[in-house]
Amino acid sequence: MVGEIKFENAKDLENGPIRNRWVTDVFCAIIFCVACIAFVVAIFYGFVGGQPRNMLIGWDADGNGCGYSPLTKDYPFIYWPQPPNTNMINQLKAKPPNMAEFQKMMNQAVCVKTCPMADGAVVDCMKPNYMTSAAAGTYNDC
Repeated sequence: MVGEIKFENAKDLENGPIRNRWVTDVFCAIIFCVACIAFVVAIFYGFVGGQPRNMLIGWDADGNGCGYSPLTKDYPFIYWPQPPNTNMINQLKAKPPNMAEFQKMMNQAVCVKTCPMADGAVVDCMKPNYMTSAAAGTYNDC
């Protein structure tokens, strides 16, 4: 066969086929190391100059961080009055996924004092604009 290495005896293979070996991807290794260093620098910069806590905060429909600002300090939890339904899940599974229903649900989040403990339980919430500007009786409770 082409490129096949022939060995004279078994002694040539006692340490493995190590004849004529060398590093072949030095350039790729250097690029990989530079990319890893840049990644660490970017993370450090994000933690020092940014506010990583904001990624963990629940945000209501008006863009208020639940439990984050003086306005919402008494409402630390996020709640969606309309939970995901079967139609939404099927749309997310589709190829390509249809995000319209999911985005609609995400834009209906509210900040609440406590999480509901039972179905139909009334929850004390800070009503966002879409609830306060809706027709009377539309959103009596969160």
